[in-house]
Amino acid sequence: MMRMETKEMLDAYIGRMGPLADTLDADDAHEIAQVFLAYKFGLWEHVIRLCTRLLPETGNGDLHEIIRAALRIVLASATARRMSSPTVPDSYSFDSSAEPFLVLPRTRDSAGYEPAYQLDMALLLLYAAAYRASPPDREALAEQEEGIIIIIDTYRPESEKNVKA
Repeated sequence: MMRMETKEMLDAYIGRMGPLADTLDADDAHEIAQVFLAYKFGLWEHVIRLCTRLLPETGNGDLHEIIRAALRIVLASATARRMSSPTVPDSYSFDSSAEPFLVLPRTRDSAGYEPAYQLDMALLLLYAAAYRASPPDREALAEQEEGIIIIIDTYRPESEKNVKA
């Protein structure tokens, strides 16, 4: 199997998000970008407000349920962090219908870190959906790309990671 650079993997993932992201309303896509950015900057109250507002408004159907699952995971984490809890909550997770929309499938290596894996996949899903569906937010999201690549590399098997000479 050919090794894929992590940046190429991210670009392919954003492309794969088309069926999901293309169903998002422009305002919702912008707010999803804001959820991601607020989370990355530790603005827990803002994340909580945005997620709470977005959850009932994020369309209908299976694809929108995947976005809502990601928002629930991020909301639970932001709520715990606001309370100064270092633990990643495990109260919400993606079901099997979300697997095609996650950047990397669950692996045996991620099994012991399921809540952290769920949170990372939720953040990556929100990032990719917002990047694809909210062109005005792309520059701000692109500034977070290095951190996104680090998260992806965390879950990639060593044999698939970028090889530096």
